[in-house]
Amino acid sequence: GVHWGAEEQGRLTGVPRAQRVCPHCASLGGPGGLEDTRHILFSCPLYASERARWPELFRDFAGKAPADISLAAFFQQSDEALAAFAAACRQRGRLAAGLRT
Repeated sequence: GVHWGAEEQGRLTGVPRAQRVCPHCASLGGPGGLEDTRHILFSCPLYASERARWPELFRDFAGKAPADISLAAFFQQSDEALAAFAAACRQRGRLAAGLRT
């Protein structure tokens, strides 16, 4: 699939992978780096409030470093909860980018 993050959008537009950095972390004091799926799900401060709204999605991964979390295991959870979380994150990302939701 294709998500709204710089990793995928940059791939579609030919931006070199090293330049597909998170546009939110610098202003929010986050870890920075590549804005990939793992970063959006577990690290980026822009989506912290969304992670807090769906604690059941993150309960089994508490205390683990993002690099140690299996994306496959994360995506084996409730389809309804994952879809709602993804939609809320997408909307927050679009708002932060100044786009209409």
